[in-house]
Amino acid sequence: MVSGNTVMLHYDVPFGDAMYTLTIGNVVGVNGFGSGCPYEFTFDGSLSAPDFNAANGFKMYPNPAKSIVNFSREADITIYDVTGKKVMTANNASQINVSGLTRGIYIVKNAEGFAQKLVVE
Repeated sequence: MVSGNTVMLHYDVPFGDAMYTLTIGNVVGVNGFGSGCPYEFTFDGSLSAPDFNAANGFKMYPNPAKSIVNFSREADITIYDVTGKKVMTANNASQINVSGLTRGIYIVKNAEGFAQKLVVE
């Protein structure tokens, strides 16, 4: 979308069950589009989450893992791949079996919103 001297691009970015909007703006200078003017990036929301090992005391181990991942207390768990696709859920789980997942990096999130990277070997 072009508005006055500004070009605005809007991208919808999926992450887990949510959708975020990335807005990129470039001020058009005297010499034409992109003449060294700054870009502006804004998100309608946050892609970050508190870490499991923060003051909440919720821990996950071992990491990296090949099969069983343990949690320091029972929790509702959701696992996402790096594209944000939900690949596994477990309710009131003190451990999960990740041996059915492809090797790679995943995000494990509990119902309280705490998240941590998990490496599956």
